Amino acid sequence: MIGPGLMGRGIATLFAHSGARVGIVGTSLTRAQDSLRTLDDAGAGSFEAVELESRFVADADLVVESVRETLAEKREVLAAVDAVNSGGLLVTNTSSLDLDALSEVLSRPQRFAGMHFLNPPTETWVIEVVGCRHTEPAELDSLCEVTRGLGRLPLVLHKPVAGYVWNRLQFALLRECLHLLEEGVCDVDTIDAAVSEGLAPRWLAVGPLGTVDLGGPAVFGQIAAELFPLLGCEPGLVDAFPESGGAGFHSWSPDERGRRQRLRVQALRMARDLRSTRALAPEASR
Repeated sequence: MIGPGLMGRGIATLFAHSGARVGIVGTSLTRAQDSLRTLDDAGAGSFEAVELESRFVADADLVVESVRETLAEKREVLAAVDAVNSGGLLVTNTSSLDLDALSEVLSRPQRFAGMHFLNPPTETWVIEVVGCRHTEPAELDSLCEVTRGLGRLPLVLHKPVAGYVWNRLQFALLRECLHLLEEGVCDVDTIDAAVSEGLAPRWLAVGPLGTVDLGGPAVFGQIAAELFPLLGCEPGLVDAFPESGGAGFHSWSPDERGRRQRLRVQALRMARDLRSTRALAPEASR
């Protein structure tokens, strides 16, 4: 695990809970050692702080990079790993950077791919798996097996696209939320309730396209013909997000924010439990 930040520690914990031996690499050995103190009980696996040039990294079957989301920094780290590890799979945890551009610094890009872990990795059910133009199909199959070995469902992309599937869907809805706010149609609480109390339960059961099937494709098509031309697409909507470091859309106290975070974890766990009751088998989504 390259990168002992918040996401990196969560990914490392997920692998350790599955029984893997996990080496954690930071900007220094001290940084990696410090991160061990914040990790959950590893369960069947184990954690170890190691240096990038160590035998641990050289022999690793899988190296996951999760450093800061910049092309230059990720390319530098990936090239360094590529020089050390000659036989394992190398993946980057990103949802926004061009995998082909990242792969240009690698001597074996056919064994490189993207694995997008969602936050928090220990609670979310799905992991996006996507290759660059050089990735061998067999390597993607291997990453899908790794994902299932973690007890997670792989979301396989047949070709790379900016934002992958998760963020494209998330931000399409967010764009319309911002549009409704900017136009003064409704307030923040109304938008959140429309999703959490209305859309989310429906989509939790069968997904958005399954909801169309249940409601009638012809009806949805008629509504789409009316609404699609009217949905918000102004480029300036990106400026409607609260400034970094600000209060956000909600003025939550620290205690309330913590309660909401715990509620999110609870909802994720409930959704995972409900999955076993669906008629759709996991194999149908592969």
